[in-house]
Amino acid sequence: MDTRRFIALLGAACILAMAGLPAVAATITYGDNVVGLVKMIDLDPTRVIDSVAGVCFDPTYTNAAGDYDRVYLANRVDPEEKRGLYSVVISTETVSGRLALAGAAGDTALNQPYDVAVDGAGDVYVTYTATASIWKVADPSGTPVETKILGAYGGSGDDDPSSLDLVPAGFGLAGYDTNDLILFDNGINNNNGEALVAVKADGSAYGILWNDGDAVDNNIRGASNPVDGKCYVLRYGSVPVVDIGGTEYPAIHRFGSDGALEMVALDLPADVSFNAPDDAIAVNPADGTVWVTQVNGEGRLILRVDPLAATDAGSGVFLAPTTVEINIDKFNIGSNSIAFSPDGKFLVAGYPDGADTMYVFTTVPEPGCAALVALGLASLAVWYCRGA
Repeated sequence: MDTRRFIALLGAACILAMAGLPAVAATITYGDNVVGLVKMIDLDPTRVIDSVAGVCFDPTYTNAAGDYDRVYLANRVDPEEKRGLYSVVISTETVSGRLALAGAAGDTALNQPYDVAVDGAGDVYVTYTATASIWKVADPSGTPVETKILGAYGGSGDDDPSSLDLVPAGFGLAGYDTNDLILFDNGINNNNGEALVAVKADGSAYGILWNDGDAVDNNIRGASNPVDGKCYVLRYGSVPVVDIGGTEYPAIHRFGSDGALEMVALDLPADVSFNAPDDAIAVNPADGTVWVTQVNGEGRLILRVDPLAATDAGSGVFLAPTTVEINIDKFNIGSNSIAFSPDGKFLVAGYPDGADTMYVFTTVPEPGCAALVALGLASLAVWYCRGA
């Protein structure tokens, strides 16, 4: 183990001990693009957040060190006293009370929040599967104002929105900008019509960019990529497979604003499979890599796919280098529950199932010396800096 990895792991153990959490909650190994675990935050000290679903950093909120420090999340449980929008401040490990989207007593319209997106002004958007809708919460950590901006949009009312993100820079869709939304749907009008939908942030318009007509029921998750201006889709009901030169590779989808489908094949290490994805995908905005999750026994792998370094295999197929960056045993990831900070420095992963926890990892570029000092590891920080 190299010096930096040792320091990162030792720092993580100290954090967990100071937080009163077990120093070894799980065995974690890392690839070359993750430094280590920074924090493990108990999201549910009062047993309220029972099923984290959808996590997203607030791009308007930083701490004194200049780090993005607030994450919004949805509580997917149905009980009226628990469902809704919450936040956590990473540096202080402060979990908010419910901020918004409680709903009226007896009203099921706000059951099952599924994903969260945050625009450049810090306003939050939450998508719902139970009622096929998107709600906007303006000023969520101040004086929240709730507005339903989209209801049933496919025509029949049988719509299944699953993931939500912002329109990526460079997407080039007329009439939409980077504060508008991309909605990923498990099935417009039926359970088989997976779709990509652009939505104006004020709800004034929407447009279906892609609608799958293969009559196969697939669950999808999606994320937009501000580096290459594309949208990426993970199918985890049935992973697509492409043949390149006689070798079969699992693949994810990629779309531009014209809705044309491309296949990004995962060039995996020989001993790694991608045949049982978990339901989360995220893009690192610092380098455009796409991170997907794979079930691995009782644990999870988080894989890094590099589409910008992909080889063009022809016919809309690209072969992308793929590495295992995080391997955690005894771990689960909530729906849409991995996200990067806007600078790509931090990756958070939400662990649901009634004992909800947020894992915070530091990714490359490596953390500065101030971060170690802030953790009370001054002597180690000096050692780290001198060895950098």
